[in-house]
Amino acid sequence: MSVKSNVERAESAMRKALINALAEGEDQHLCELFEMLMALRDLKAQVNNTIRLNDNIQLYYFTNIQLND
Repeated sequence: MSVKSNVERAESAMRKALINALAEGEDQHLCELFEMLMALRDLKAQVNNTIRLNDNIQLYYFTNIQLND
């Protein structure tokens, strides 16, 4: 699994926990759950904006040479 998919799953789980806390009246956990949800949203934005340092051009040329032989 990728980092992005794991962060998305964690965000979804945190959102469900926040909804359950609201539904069950567990007010003592709301602040921590909301802070964690916001932290996961920030992390998700950072993961989505990752710049790759490898453009795989060597793999492209290697594959192209193999296909043309």
